[in-house]
Parts: sequence; C-alpha cells; structure tokens
Amino acid sequence: MDETTVSILLPTFNRLNYLKEAVASCFAQTFRDFEVIVVVDGSSDGTAEYLGTLSDPRLRVRVQANAGLCASLNTAMAMSHGRYLQVLNDDDRLPEKSLEVSTGFLEKHPEVGAVFGEMAYIDSEGNPAGFMRVTDPQEHIRWMGSGWRWSKPMIRKTVAMQVGGYNPEYDRVEDIDYYLRLRATTRLDMISCPLYEYRIYLNSSMRTRMHTFLIPSLKMRLAHLKDGTTRPEEQSGRELYFEKIMMACYLGHPEIVDKVLAIALENKVPYLRLLRFSYRFRNTFVGKKVTLMQLHWNGVKHRVSRLKNLLKRNLSCPGGRRSAS
Repeated sequence: MDETTVSILLPTFNRLNYLKEAVASCFAQTFRDFEVIVVVDGSSDGTAEYLGTLSDPRLRVRVQANAGLCASLNTAMAMSHGRYLQVLNDDDRLPEKSLEVSTGFLEKHPEVGAVFGEMAYIDSEGNPAGFMRVTDPQEHIRWMGSGWRWSKPMIRKTVAMQVGGYNPEYDRVEDIDYYLRLRATTRLDMISCPLYEYRIYLNSSMRTRMHTFLIPSLKMRLAHLKDGTTRPEEQSGRELYFEKIMMACYLGHPEIVDKVLAIALENKVPYLRLLRFSYRFRNTFVGKKVTLMQLHWNGVKHRVSRLKNLLKRNLSCPGGRRSAS
C-alpha cells in the first residue's frame, strides 16, 4: 500500500456501540488522506462482523486473540503506512477538523515531533460534558510528569519509531508512559483548539477499574523518576507512595496497600512512616468514602479556581493557535 498522510490507530475490545461513533468520527474528517487501522482484540460482541459491512477502502481491520491494549496499539503501529500517527480510543471521537489542524501544524513546524490539543468531554450519549483548555502550552509540557489531561497527540512516525512501542507492564497508564518518553525524545507542542473528544460515563474503565491502575501507575512513575524523564519537582517518589495508599484505601482495596508497601520496602523509602499512614487510613476510613472524599477535596481545593477557568471555554474553535515558546 502507498504511503498516506495519517494513520489512525484504533484498538477495540467489546465496545461496538461506541466504536461505531469512533469510526464515524474518522470518516467525517475534513482532512481526507488517512487510513483507519482497527485492531479487534478478541471482541465477542459482533465488532468484526460490523466492520466487515463497511466498504471504505481506507479502513483496515486486524482481528486477533485478546492480548491487551498495548499489544493492540503496537500491532496497529506496525501496520501503519502514514507519516503521522493518531491514536483514538474505541469509546472516544475526533472532532471533524482534528486531522486537518494537527497535520497542518506538523507540516508547518518540522521541528515538532508530536502535537497535542485541548480535550472536550462528552457523556455516554455523546453530548458535551465539559472542556479542558490549554492555558499555557509550554508550561503544561514542562509539568507533564505531575499529571496529564490533554488530547491524544498526533505523532510523526519517524519519532514513534525512535520512542518504540507501548509497554505492556504499564497497561492502563501506557499513554502517560508514552508521552513522557516522547518528551524525552523530541520537541512537543500544543494547539489551543479541541482536537479530541473524551467520553466520561459511569461504567468506563477509569471508574470501574480505577484500582487496577494504581500499581502500574506507581511503577511507571518511579521508573521515570529513576531515568530522569520526570523531574522530582513534578512528582516526588514519596508523594507517589502516599497518593497510591490513599487511593487504594478510598477504593476499598487494602491488598493494593500491601503491594505499595512492598514496593516501598524494596526501594528503601521511609517504610515505617508509610506503614503508619496506611494503617490510619485502613482503620479509620475504609468503607467511609464520604469522609475520605471530603479529605481528598480539602487536599486539592486550591485547584478549584484553575479548573473553573479551564471549563469556561466552549467547544467551538475556529482553528489552531501557535503556542508561545
């Protein structure tokens, strides 16, 4: 197959209803030179049969036994023919000008290896449900190691080949790991325009399986601190341990607290202090989520003003704006 401009990498597992919206958002793009690579990761909900009814020649489908999200992403990346790669989750959507704006930016700025944009939230029905604005692009990139809330980027394939594939050890937080590796490899930039629509709903994996994110997230962030791809001021190791213990208690999974403590002991951090902290939360707050939620809110209330400002901007945007650098 001849080279195309953009390869959209779309792994999926048993989300046929939302996948239909994701695929439709690809074919509704104003930019037309792309391919959509859907990797069906062992789905049993009729996904493969549905994709077989679509006749657009830009759609390429690979059906495989269930191997996980990272393996599906790596498969899609290996199949790609595009100069640029755009990842799309199977329950999310791309705004109609997403590819047009991102490719235009990368064509104009060859020194940039990957570009992010603002992220719009949608609910289970696909209706607008909020917005995250890029207020200071280079500052967001500088503090990427302390958290990430922006769109999935468009990446030059040559850069992606340098960064390598997605790491299965960090399944569920593989995107954050990949972004940090991107930052260590190339120049990143952001566009103050919505380029991605992220779905939030009650039975999303982020809500129903949040506890399964904690240990991979801890290991991933500790590895980046060790490698120097995250600065200590972005996220200290000690703060990470306390954060994961608190969340494990809040979610009602004391067995994860034990795993966090084991990792702490292995890494020779102040184990006894963490132990006392964990027992205080176990004995006082496990099962009392309202109280713990109030404590958590008190800990982050200084961010409320900033979040309100981020959510003020509506979803319309006439075009990308070059970030200050």
